[in-house]
Amino acid sequence: MQLLEAENVDLLSLLEEVEEKYGDLTETYDLITADYQDLEETYSKLEEENKKLTDDFEDIMVELEQAEEQVASSTTESSNSSTSTSSSSSDSSTNSASNSGNSTTSESSTEVSASSDNDNNDTEDAACDIKGSESGIYHVPGSTYYDRTTNVVQWFCSTEEAENAGYRAPRN
Repeated sequence: MQLLEAENVDLLSLLEEVEEKYGDLTETYDLITADYQDLEETYSKLEEENKKLTDDFEDIMVELEQAEEQVASSTTESSNSSTSTSSSSSDSSTNSASNSGNSTTSESSTEVSASSDNDNNDTEDAACDIKGSESGIYHVPGSTYYDRTTNVVQWFCSTEEAENAGYRAPRN
């Protein structure tokens, strides 16, 4: 009987240890469960914020595309108006040459001179290497995006000319 009593005491102390460990594990489990619930709430909030930011980003991209289209159409309109102005002035000089009768020879030499001036302008245009992009930004040679800019709408000879045409320098 003593042997059974000794075994009973050992089993009771073992039971106490197991119950203590069970209590510790239960506390740990409760803490982990609470942390998990907090993380789930945080995750849900972050998902909502991400969706809102994504929607905002998409709205901004649409606005940016519309602004780029406006700049492109404004640039095209200003290019077209300057082209029509120069073509109407050349039309008037041609008309005056044909109406003047005897002065046709001197008028023709003036036209030849004007066309050689245009050749000089082409040479000057070759030096006009500032790119005006569709997005309304100008890029000078050697700048970060100069070589990457392929959507050139207009070429400029100086930054002042580009800015006067409504273009801006890159932000970085």
